[in-house]
Amino acid sequence: MRSALILAIALMTQAFAAHAELPSTRFTYRADGKRLTEVLQDFAASQTISIVIDAGVDGSVNGQFDAKPAAFLDALGKSYGIIWYYDGVTLFVYPSRMMQSRLFRMRGYSRDSVSHMLSSMGLGDPRFPLRFNDAEQTLLAYGPPRHIELVQTVIDTLDGTARDRVGAAIRVFPLTNVTASDRVSGNVRVPGLATTLNNLFTRGARAAGGAPEANSAGGADTSSNGNPSKRRAMEMAYGARAADPQGGSARKDGVRDAAGRLIVPEVGGEVSQDDVPFFQADEASNSIIVRGVPERMNQYQELIRQLDVPQALVEIEATIIDVSSESYDSLGIEWEFSRSAGGSLAVSSGSPSVGTSNGPAVNIGLPNVTTLISNAGRSLLARIRALESTGNARIIAHPKVLGTANRMASMIDKRQASVRVAGNLDVGLYTVEAGTTLQVMPQIVLNGGRREVRLSLYIEDGSFEGALVDSIPIIKKTEIRTDAALLEGESLLIGGISVETDTTGRSGLPGLSKVPLVGGLFRHDEGVKSRRERLFLITPKLVSLKPAVELRPSETSSLPSVGGAAPVSAQPPAAPAVAVPAPVAPQSSVVLPVEVPAPVSSQPSAVLPVEVPAPVAPQPRASGKSTHTAQSDQAAVEPPALVLLEAAMPGNALSLAQYVADLDSAVEWSAR
Repeated sequence: MRSALILAIALMTQAFAAHAELPSTRFTYRADGKRLTEVLQDFAASQTISIVIDAGVDGSVNGQFDAKPAAFLDALGKSYGIIWYYDGVTLFVYPSRMMQSRLFRMRGYSRDSVSHMLSSMGLGDPRFPLRFNDAEQTLLAYGPPRHIELVQTVIDTLDGTARDRVGAAIRVFPLTNVTASDRVSGNVRVPGLATTLNNLFTRGARAAGGAPEANSAGGADTSSNGNPSKRRAMEMAYGARAADPQGGSARKDGVRDAAGRLIVPEVGGEVSQDDVPFFQADEASNSIIVRGVPERMNQYQELIRQLDVPQALVEIEATIIDVSSESYDSLGIEWEFSRSAGGSLAVSSGSPSVGTSNGPAVNIGLPNVTTLISNAGRSLLARIRALESTGNARIIAHPKVLGTANRMASMIDKRQASVRVAGNLDVGLYTVEAGTTLQVMPQIVLNGGRREVRLSLYIEDGSFEGALVDSIPIIKKTEIRTDAALLEGESLLIGGISVETDTTGRSGLPGLSKVPLVGGLFRHDEGVKSRRERLFLITPKLVSLKPAVELRPSETSSLPSVGGAAPVSAQPPAAPAVAVPAPVAPQSSVVLPVEVPAPVSSQPSAVLPVEVPAPVAPQPRASGKSTHTAQSDQAAVEPPALVLLEAAMPGNALSLAQYVADLDSAVEWSAR
């Protein structure tokens, strides 16, 4: 152990000391107002080396110099704010502001490998030492751009060697509660877990190094892939800290899990595709297939486990009601809002049977359209049904749908009409539809220790008008968008939508009503106009699934096995079965299920198949005596199923025997 430590220290020291040395020729020079770039070029020419000077290097030099090359460059650096780096072939000179730092992740190799390769290449400059973090397996390098570039080359070489040695791993993680693949709900595509994870890690890897900068000033990326609001939402959903791309030489973080462990490496250069995991959904088994670095598989597994959680079930019950305008006021609801002194909104009620809620009421700001939060949904439906019996109200639809929280639930009831549209060379059909569309997005939150259901509603109610425009019917549409918060047991009532109908009809005497001039005396035209108010009553219900009840071995031990074998129990052994003589006319037996009452030991009752002998075919009577003897013999013999049941449950054999005897009598009487 001690020798290994000494070797590691020696390698680190060698990495710092073994760097490219400048020529040892002393530099004697006098400058009177020369530009700094000209002085540096003269210096490189005197040392017979090439030089690269950044455009930001500028200044005027006055003085006389007689020093070694390294001392001369250090003196210029202190006076003019420049940094220099020599890689053994070329001298690079930059302004001091171009000093950079970059964090690399060591994948599959140690600090000794990095130090050894840097020292063998002569890149370990003691002015820019490397800093290692063994806990995070990271390497921090700082210095001029050329130095960072060479360290990046060394790291890439070691990464390639490590990938060739280790390779990528593939694992399958089955899901229980969420969907792996994408789903299409109407016109909305709901991303699955595989798509969500791919978007998360791909964006994190781009932000870590592969993504282009937002602008030259280093502003954050505000494109669709780098939207700050989406980034914050992903961080809240998955507990990960996604990287925010920054410009210039700012430090760029990688993606970490909830425990703070690194998932996507913190690098400043290009991220290798092997470092970014790939997630594929297997729809057949509802599983996630992950391909990535083996050492991070446990982190991916933990992240998938945190996302694969049970979703709360919400039953959405909607009632669409039409009430005549004359009976609308009899419901006892006044659609007026009043604000109390405490700042809460309340809904006034004209009848004591309709209660009001203490929760918030929402005014969606549409003319004659308001929302009411009430826990008197049952009372309201009772009054609606009373009006329905008199023809003043009608329940249009009463759909129910069971969905999960945070998922859109849709209920659509529409009528379609196809209109012919003439073209240049052909005729097509144009589809026009109208009806009711209800979309509900439920969310479950805890508010003050109580569960609260927040609903995001979209209602579209449309109908065909009688008028036509260019042979196309006019459609009247009403749209409502609103949000509401309800406690358990409360309902949401939306009203104020008027539906007007205009019906015309003609009645008259057949034949005479069509006679010209005088036909009007024998016919009657009438028109009926009606106005109805449409109400939407939305009632969310939280559904809790109870786990399935499994029978314990003690509850199933008293049940006979398939095939009629005696059950294994602590009761006395069964008596031997008594042979039953064959019937006079063999026929297929009838198997009837007989319910056996539970024994005294409070075990569950068993339903056992009892084989009833086939009925005796009618035979001509030879003598009354022989017939009586045959019947007596059959009644004296118990079926083997009764003997078996008597051994298993002695207390029930008598009643069961009487029951089977009654069945025999009924079957025999039916045969006669």
